[in-house]
Amino acid sequence: MSRSVPPFGRQLSDNPDRESAPPEPIVVDASVGVKESSGNVFADLGIKNADLYLAKSELAAQILKIVRRRRLTQASIAVVLGLKQPKVSALLNGRLDGFTTDRLFRYLNILGCDIQISVLSPHPKMRGCVHAGAIREDE
Repeated sequence: MSRSVPPFGRQLSDNPDRESAPPEPIVVDASVGVKESSGNVFADLGIKNADLYLAKSELAAQILKIVRRRRLTQASIAVVLGLKQPKVSALLNGRLDGFTTDRLFRYLNILGCDIQISVLSPHPKMRGCVHAGAIREDE
């Protein structure tokens, strides 16, 4: 069974008359099931080392938040972090394969953040996992 839902955002067109017309609905296949997330999209997609990918993405999200809050350009952040602009673009757009967690920690330190790492006692029935995120925001 299919149903129509309005698309997100506004559709743009080269035709000025087209822009004023209401957007065409997107057809969604309702037979596709919905599954509740585990909280880690990478694990839900079956990606190996999902915890590491999630931690890196959360660290990069903190960097992006600082960059936006301070209204830094990619050129200025490149100078601050000692990167070339294409690497800054990759970082800010979530293309993190070229970045280790250590490197992301260092960038956060350069931007004035303290990094706190906690190791919790093992849970007898569960495998451990990695978490990263902001504890406080002073700015």
